[in-house]
Amino acid sequence: MLFRHPLIVNAGGTLKDWDNLPGFLSTKLQIILFGAALEQVRAGNEGGIPKTLFVQWIASGSVKLSYNRMGLPEKYGLEWYEQHLEEKNQLVAEHGKMLAMNIAGFSLNEFVRLAKSCRRAGVQLIFADISCANTSQEPHCFNPKATAEIIRAVQNAAPDATIGVKLPYIPLPSLLKELVDVCRETKVGIIEVINAMGQYYPINEYGTRRLGGPASGGGFLAKDPAQGMVVRVRDLLEENPAIHIMATGGIGCGPNRPGQDILDLELLGATIFGTHTAARSTEYPYNIVPKVFDEIPEDYLRLRKKMQG
Repeated sequence: MLFRHPLIVNAGGTLKDWDNLPGFLSTKLQIILFGAALEQVRAGNEGGIPKTLFVQWIASGSVKLSYNRMGLPEKYGLEWYEQHLEEKNQLVAEHGKMLAMNIAGFSLNEFVRLAKSCRRAGVQLIFADISCANTSQEPHCFNPKATAEIIRAVQNAAPDATIGVKLPYIPLPSLLKELVDVCRETKVGIIEVINAMGQYYPINEYGTRRLGGPASGGGFLAKDPAQGMVVRVRDLLEENPAIHIMATGGIGCGPNRPGQDILDLELLGATIFGTHTAARSTEYPYNIVPKVFDEIPEDYLRLRKKMQG
């Protein structure tokens, strides 16, 4: 499948209910990402800080700070995917789009079973979510050996699919180098940065730092770290054209025009672009507004045309 530039993808968590698929099919999205998909039906985190919070920054009138502590809820589960995922994949293909699945296992075997289900359904793009930062379990990505085992297991389970890996913000150079080396050695197709701010920058319901516990920050909070991670991963890959960098973090959130965010990340080395927070409404229940996925690339193309005179 040939893709038009810029290649915008709805980031993980924007589509977790198949009832919302028609809204995504009506957009110009070329790849529609579902998930994270889990093996077991689960409610996610309970109690404590609100599961989802969006704060509109009055200073700029446009900057959204997202706080997500949902803890990977799952409505369907593996048994449902075995029965219905092929039908969903075909429906997406009939609209001239590609379905990508973001799978999250709490164990290697769960990753394998989910990947096999995706393969049987004909899914050609699978992201291994090894870095969800809003559950009580430490993300797999903090262990390069475990990361390598998961990637190889997913590749063996779905040998015909392109495999992507989702990384969080990682300030430790040695750990990031080990992870990128693993991605290069296993020949993944896509490295996504950043999945979330993760435990390194947990925040409370007011958007300020707190200590301990699961946390995940996105939106404007993730813009600068995402740009930095793109540069660091690009340099560690040593311009390896076989691995694409997908930039997710702050696109469309902040004082810049959304097209400028794409231009900036493109300049730094990203070739695929994902957004989540910018596509959510600022009022409860913070529903996704799919038209945003069209507005961002349209703004990018207008800026490019203006730059070219």
